[in-house]
This record gives sequence, structure tokens and C-alpha cells, in this order.
Amino acid sequence: MLVNSLNFSATGARNSQLDRIGYFKGENWSVAYILDGLVELTPHFVDCVDSNLKEAFGALGQSISIKILRDLAIEAISNNIVNEGKASIALVISVDDQVLILTAGDTRVYFLKERTRTIDHSRAQELISAGKLNAALLNKNAFRKYLTKRIYKGMDEIEIEELIHNEVSEGSMYVICSDGFWSGFDNDEEIYDFNVTTLDSYLGSLSDENLSDNTSVILLEKG
Repeated sequence: MLVNSLNFSATGARNSQLDRIGYFKGENWSVAYILDGLVELTPHFVDCVDSNLKEAFGALGQSISIKILRDLAIEAISNNIVNEGKASIALVISVDDQVLILTAGDTRVYFLKERTRTIDHSRAQELISAGKLNAALLNKNAFRKYLTKRIYKGMDEIEIEELIHNEVSEGSMYVICSDGFWSGFDNDEEIYDFNVTTLDSYLGSLSDENLSDNTSVILLEKG
């Protein structure tokens, strides 16, 4: 399963902190997530989802299947939601050597060993897919903030993309991050070059004064 090696969350220059992060583990599994609220509301939709995820996984210690963990996560995202709001999400579920990634919006999961990542659900990404924008320019493109998928109260259909990694090897590292983190880099190559030590050092150098947005990061390693 994946072990939480470090986590970081800062408000930045925003009026409030709308990022929510979490990590839970049992005998053979772990669940980690970052929620990124998209509008300034208090209390926010992300508070309901965060509470639901904590309730679902906080006391769940025994061995369990990846399908059951996935279903619990989907239920937490969609049921018993009171507060209004919208959010981007990245949720990483690991059981033994399998990893399931659930994403909606622009909260990303980077696979450092493979030097790949999840694909954003945004207008900028649509332009890239249509051959109208250089992929290297996505991080700074204004259309990256126009999301084509997100989660929110009263969803008719849950807009979640699912990606499965089978047989994840020892030493594999996954970085979950909100757009407040990745938008600070010119391209993905700078993020792929991080390891535990250098990422910890970089995050330690950050403060609310030099961050323009809520910024959250979790680093997971295959243990």
C-alpha cells in the first residue's frame, strides 16, 4: 500500500482555506485525498465531503477490497451533503500492490517514477487535446481555471474519472496536489524531479506571503 511520507497545506493569499486533505490506512490499504473548493463559501461543500470521508475511513482498520473503498469514497462525495459549493478532487486508494485514482477538475496526481500525471478536466486541456494549445503552456494558460468536471451538491451524475494502476512497485511515489501548487511551476518536468528530501525542502521554503492560492500537497510512497 501507499504510505504518507509528507503533507503540506497553506492558505496563501486567499481569504480562506478551502483545501481539505486527508490520509487514512488499515492493515493492507490506504486512502489519501485533496479537495479544492472553487468558490468562497462558509461553511463549504468541501467541509461536508471531508467530514464524510473521515467518518467512512477513520475507524476502518481491517483488510478490505479496493472496490469497497472506492464505493465508500463515492458515497462520501455524493451523500449527506448539506453545504453549497463546488470542488476539484483527487483521491488515491491503494490496496496491497493496486492503486486506484479518482479525479475531477484540476487537482492532480503525479506519478514521479513514471514521469506522468492525471489529466486535468479543463478548457485548456480540451484545447491541448484538439491540437490548439501546446501542452507545455497549460500551467499558465487562463483557460485552465474553466473546469469541465467537478463535484458539487446535488450532482445528477458523479463526474469522476477513474484510473487503475496494477502491480505498483516498491519505491513508486505519488504526489497529490491542488492547482495552487502545480501552477507555480512552468512545466511538469520540474515536479517529476522531486524526491522526498527536495520536496520537503521546497515546501519548507513556502509561506502564505509567497503563495497566491490555497496550496496543498501529499507525497505517497509504496511501502
